[in-house]
Amino acid sequence: MNDIIHIIFVLSSRDSIKIGKAFSGSSESLAETLWFFEVCFAVTESLNTTNSSTKIEPKQMKVLFFEDCVCATITSTILQTLNSKVSWDRFGLSIKDVQVTDTGIALIEWEGPAQLESILLVLHRYRSSQTMLQSWSRETQLCKRCIEDALNDLKQQNPHLFCSHSSKELQRYVPDLSCCLSKLISSSSDIEFKDSCAQILGLQSTDYNDIRSSITTRLLQVIEDLDKQPANKKKGHKETGSKTSSPDESNDNLIDEEGDDCDYFAGNSIWQYQ
Repeated sequence: MNDIIHIIFVLSSRDSIKIGKAFSGSSESLAETLWFFEVCFAVTESLNTTNSSTKIEPKQMKVLFFEDCVCATITSTILQTLNSKVSWDRFGLSIKDVQVTDTGIALIEWEGPAQLESILLVLHRYRSSQTMLQSWSRETQLCKRCIEDALNDLKQQNPHLFCSHSSKELQRYVPDLSCCLSKLISSSSDIEFKDSCAQILGLQSTDYNDIRSSITTRLLQVIEDLDKQPANKKKGHKETGSKTSSPDESNDNLIDEEGDDCDYFAGNSIWQYQ
């Protein structure tokens, strides 16, 4: 386990490597945390910007699973979660196939942005030292949320790599919309109206090209900002993904606002090193 973590840590120092991580815990009661789930993505970004090909070729994501710090065969529950529960499309990814090798490593065939070269996913599930847990309750829910929060971590740092499919669709209409609005403003005979529009856009002139460029930039920024918001925040729920915590801290942090016996947070864990 430490070897894998060390490799990821070393890779993270390279400019082309992006790291996203998350940590969650689950309990059967308010008094005790029974088990924890950790996720880490290591993503490589292509440095070749001269390739203008728009054809998307399927690639493979390697998934390593650890249980109590020991490499293990990935479980059927986690496999199902990866295949059908995680909202990959919110991060610009499409899952085509999921297979398990003889060594217990999962291989996920995926399609996504051409800039993404490879994705490595490491999952770690472990028990609390105070319990001899016989089952892993709520595994699907926590696994899904933990993976998505690690992807959100990546997306916050690299929005250009993990833009959702819906946002990409919106971006297609930005040029036409900005062109239409710019023509309406620049062709107006109302000088006061044109000056007011220019002032709102922070421009000193009412030149068509300047107005169009400003509107395009603002529209794209709004789409990016909205796309970067986690799904629970878009729905008006309190975001818990920003908490900083660790397995040794109070279990009060492990109860969410809807009364579920788990919470979800990215914080101090075995993935973080000085």
